[in-house]
Amino acid sequence: MTRQMTLVGFMQAGNVTVYSGSWRYPSADLGFLTMDYYTHIARTPEQGAFDCVFFDDRLAMPGVYGDSVADAVR
Repeated sequence: MTRQMTLVGFMQAGNVTVYSGSWRYPSADLGFLTMDYYTHIARTPEQGAFDCVFFDDRLAMPGVYGDSVADAVR
């Protein structure tokens, strides 16, 4: 029996994962605003023989921000 592994990259559609305001830091890399940035992201897993890459859409607020969802809703 031949078994095959499928490799999937899960990417968050944004420039950061922990602190969403870090793009404002003076030395932040703003390459995420260019097409070359996403071309590089697509080519990297392709070179590693990944089968696909999934970008989540981030159209949701975090479940808890601080002590409640009130800050995230505001």
